[in-house]
Amino acid sequence: MITIKDVALDANVAVGTVSKVINGQHVSEKNKKKVEDSIKKLGYQVNYYARGLKTQRTYTVAAIVPEILNPFFASWVYYIEQAL
Repeated sequence: MITIKDVALDANVAVGTVSKVINGQHVSEKNKKKVEDSIKKLGYQVNYYARGLKTQRTYTVAAIVPEILNPFFASWVYYIEQAL
């Protein structure tokens, strides 16, 4: 899995610069272009699990049901997903 450290090494910038680009903060156009090119080249994708650990917000909802094969519970979970 490609990390922001890998992107930073490839773009020859600091890890903080990569983080700023990913989070939409102000960075010089030259560095922004280098980071975006490296992200595209390496195929970097944000790790939402790691982001959730850092920010302590996962935006995850759990539904505990006794049996998913029961049509009632399957429908119930489906409609919860649609509402969210």
